[in-house]
Amino acid sequence: PEGIRYNNINAQRLIFCNGLEAGNNRFFPEIVFYPTKGEIITVHMQAPEDKIICGNVFVLPIGNNLFHVGATFARTYADISPTQA
Repeated sequence: PEGIRYNNINAQRLIFCNGLEAGNNRFFPEIVFYPTKGEIITVHMQAPEDKIICGNVFVLPIGNNLFHVGATFARTYADISPTQA
């Protein structure tokens, strides 16, 4: 069978959400990762809440007309803390 098997789980695809720790993934040590720093703001707005928009920025509905809006483009940064901007 094609796909991935891990313990008792069979899947066609596997997504790791490791953030900055992606470069330390023990399952794929040969993959080089280039972490980027993202900026996210939470906004209240009237918009459909059944879709995630992903392009130059992303819009992620979190419920009650609240959305996370952000981007991940900074390849160089001094620290991982949020900025005032």
